[in-house]
Amino acid sequence: MSKFNVGDKVRVRSDLKIDNRYKMDGDRDAMCLATPSMVAMAGNVVEISSIDEYGLPRYRLVNSYCAWVDEMFSGLATEPPRREFIVIRRSGAETIAELRHDREVIKSGKAICNTSDTFDFDTGAKLAFDRLMGREEPKPAPQPAHRFKVGDRVVTSFGAGWVKRVDANSEKMPYYIEYDIGVTLWRKSNEAKPEPAPEPPKFYTGKVFAVSVSDNCPMYNRVNCVFEIVNGSAGERGKAYGIGEAPFLSFKHLCERLYGNEWREVKE
Repeated sequence: MSKFNVGDKVRVRSDLKIDNRYKMDGDRDAMCLATPSMVAMAGNVVEISSIDEYGLPRYRLVNSYCAWVDEMFSGLATEPPRREFIVIRRSGAETIAELRHDREVIKSGKAICNTSDTFDFDTGAKLAFDRLMGREEPKPAPQPAHRFKVGDRVVTSFGAGWVKRVDANSEKMPYYIEYDIGVTLWRKSNEAKPEPAPEPPKFYTGKVFAVSVSDNCPMYNRVNCVFEIVNGSAGERGKAYGIGEAPFLSFKHLCERLYGNEWREVKE
């Protein structure tokens, strides 16, 4: 039985010598003499195209008319792995990145320097490499529209004020601000910031009125009177109706404290 099969790639032994006799494994009668043309192929990788089926077994090779036997080969050929590497090179105003298998170019990426710019190989190499690898080029972030509009409250180093005008064509100093201190100035975009929201009051703020009196210590003079509570206090008007200075924490707290009346909040 032959050692190799049709289609196998085998390596001709490197020490093949002219006129030496070589045998087929398992068949001592199947021998061949090495000819000069066969020795010239020593060390080469060849492909078996057919095997003689009649008479003594012999191998036939692609592109060879000679008959071959097992001992003429060192064994199955293992092809060296293909080298895969990237080459980045310059060609005029172009920087080219190529993915190669051995000498074969598989794919490439290219960056072209604008004629009005100075050639920079580092920049071109990075762009060409990113395009070779299929990476998206970063797009410049769109310029944000001006954050503020006429009527907005802003704060700068001059203090708080109202935006009176916005110059849409100016990127550096678009805001004309009327400050609370009485001056009006153009200010830079990166300087203006939203005015912080006022802190919620610590005490109750709102308007209340007494709809009726209670059975417990009724206060008739407060009925149908509206009182404005600011930060827990009813102010001087509240004092005139017997509402003390102690701050109210909430509407519920007010109702508990002023129990001589039934109270409602004024919803505006």
